[in-house]
Amino acid sequence: MAEAISTRQSVRRYDGRPVDEALVLSLLEATLLAPSPHNTQPWRFVVIREAATKERLACRMGEKLRHDLKKDKLTDDEIEGIITRSYQRITAAPVVIVICLVREGMRQYPDRRRNQAELLMFTHSVGAAVQNLLLAAEARGLCACWMAAPVYCSPVVARALKLPPGVIPHAIVTLGYGVKDVAARRPRRLLSDLTLHR
Repeated sequence: MAEAISTRQSVRRYDGRPVDEALVLSLLEATLLAPSPHNTQPWRFVVIREAATKERLACRMGEKLRHDLKKDKLTDDEIEGIITRSYQRITAAPVVIVICLVREGMRQYPDRRRNQAELLMFTHSVGAAVQNLLLAAEARGLCACWMAAPVYCSPVVARALKLPPGVIPHAIVTLGYGVKDVAARRPRRLLSDLTLHR
C-alpha cells in the first residue's frame, strides 16, 4: 500500500477498456475498512457504467455549473471550456462512482454546535472512504480521479440519478485504465512547511 500512496495521481483520461465488475467490487470492499464515527460507515455508492446515465449526470451538472460560473464574471468561452472538460471527464470514463453521505446512526444533541460537529465527522469519514477507494484502484493497476463537484450541486446530482431521500452526493470518482504523465504531477509542499511542533 505504501507504493500506491507514492505513485497515485489524478488521471482524467482513460483508454476505454472496460473494467471488470468483480474488480470494481473489490475496490468498494476496501472502503469498508475506512474509519467512521460510531462505525456507522455512512457512505453509499452509485456505480455508473451506462453511457446514457453518465450523459444525463454530466449534462445536469453542466447546467448548474454554467449558472454558477456566470456569477463569476467569466467569458462565455471560459465557461464553455470548463463545462466541456467536466462533461468529458464524466462521460469518457468507463466507470463513474458517485459517493454519497447518509445520516443513519448520526447522534442527535440538544445543541447546534455538537450536531454540526457530528455532521462534520460523518463528512470526514466519506473522504476517508474515497481515499481507500483511490489507493485500492492504484494498487490494482487502475487510474482514478476524485471530483468534488457534487458538493456544489448535491440536489442536482440526486435528481439526475433518482436517488432516494437522505442519500446526499458528495463526490465522484472516475475510474478506468489510463496513462499517467509523471511529468505533469503537481509538486507537493515540504513537510516542514506543514508541520507544527509544540
